[in-house]
Amino acid sequence: MLALSYMLALLLTLGAASPLEKRSQALDDCLSAAGLSPISSSSSDYSSTVLPFNLRLQRFPAAVVFPKSIEAVSSAVKCGNELGIAVVARGGGHSYASYGLGATNGALMIDLSSLHSIVVDSDGQAHVGGGARLGDTALALNAKGRAMSHGVCPWVGIGGHAAFGGYGPSSRKWGLTLDNIVAYDVVLADGTIKQGLTASEDADLFWALRGSAPSFGIVTTYHFRTYQRPSTVIVSTYSYPAGALSSTTAAQVFLAFQTFGKTKAPSALGLKINIFKGKSVLAGASFQGSRAEYDQVIAPLLSSLPGGYTSSVKTLDWIGSLKEVAGGQPLSSQGASDYHDTFFAKSLMVPSATPLTQAALEAFFNYLWTTATSSNWFVEFDIYGGLGSNINARSLVYSSFAHRAMLLGGQMYASSPNYGLPYPSDNLNFVQGMYAALTNPMLGAWAGTQGAYANYVDPTLTKDEAKALYWGSQYPRLASLKKRYDPTNVFRGGLAIVGA
Repeated sequence: MLALSYMLALLLTLGAASPLEKRSQALDDCLSAAGLSPISSSSSDYSSTVLPFNLRLQRFPAAVVFPKSIEAVSSAVKCGNELGIAVVARGGGHSYASYGLGATNGALMIDLSSLHSIVVDSDGQAHVGGGARLGDTALALNAKGRAMSHGVCPWVGIGGHAAFGGYGPSSRKWGLTLDNIVAYDVVLADGTIKQGLTASEDADLFWALRGSAPSFGIVTTYHFRTYQRPSTVIVSTYSYPAGALSSTTAAQVFLAFQTFGKTKAPSALGLKINIFKGKSVLAGASFQGSRAEYDQVIAPLLSSLPGGYTSSVKTLDWIGSLKEVAGGQPLSSQGASDYHDTFFAKSLMVPSATPLTQAALEAFFNYLWTTATSSNWFVEFDIYGGLGSNINARSLVYSSFAHRAMLLGGQMYASSPNYGLPYPSDNLNFVQGMYAALTNPMLGAWAGTQGAYANYVDPTLTKDEAKALYWGSQYPRLASLKKRYDPTNVFRGGLAIVGA
């Protein structure tokens, strides 16, 4: 009689529950049955678990799990698939649009932070867990005398970074982070496990993963080609103080940087230019080689720059150079905690065939120098192409990464006045305005050949804009493969490819 009363009560409760509540409960039950201990909105640590890097964009997953093996990831994916719930992975959690929490509320979030092992073989191949961070990866490689190309922020996760590109100071010499992937351990949309997946095993899937991985699977381990660690790296900056440059002269500095990067910078030289609130401009370089070699290489750029800058040139070992370009941050995440920001950003990739013009740059700097904003903003552009760039040396057949003919890649980024909430709407408008000031004079010449970098994702883009700017001519093949490998659209929303 007691059992019957309990069953009747349970049925009445489920009958009163909404479809969303029923599905969430079914998801919790499925994950619990798989031994995954889900965290849901009723859990005491839910709020801290789903806190985004970009506080401007908060989303609320239906459940969060922390699998410790590829088999556990597979079990979680199967639960989401069977229940029709969108599945997303969070690596380092630094998505500009908070897509590691899902594109909308109610996703199943698979946090990969427990899968952070880094193993370097005697032949130099590195096996890096999908939850590892860039700084920890660099330290582990360095301990074995190895190195690879990646970005400069130590806290960024390898997962998203390698999924969509992975640019850093050594990329012009060694290629993007994704260019050095030789195999994947990956869980597909139906829960199938592929370990050590290579291009020879499945050329289509490997091509799609190398540039669009989150649309096709959850990568639990990346297998990388690495390089002999450089013995000496020169890191330099050339800084113009606040207010020293008019908009016209600032445009000339940028043009000198751009021209040198296209025509004279060797692949061993990484180059960037930063523009900061307060009208200051900084050009930076990272060079694999001796000081004497560097002085010879950089001379043409310095001779073309207007006077008035101060310089800093340091001779460092490899790991010291990574700390320097990271702004002095510790590379290890051990015993430290990540930071958060509240911001909006847009990215731009400039074609090698049609570099930025003096007129476009003057319009850009005039906007930056004269437009009032409460935001804390910066602009950064890096040289992608130019002489001997190993980024542009690869064809579109090599990977689904779409940008193999670009000269510059950059971002325009504005944080709130206190780096926390709220985010004033005029700050967003300021970024949109600076982007328009630079790109509008170029649109006719570019004729749609410009691009954007998916790791600086902009959630304000329309679907058609995102297709064109992030994927370009690669999208039709990606859409066809999406239909084959994820026919029920398990990995969906945000930057996910839509099957066709």
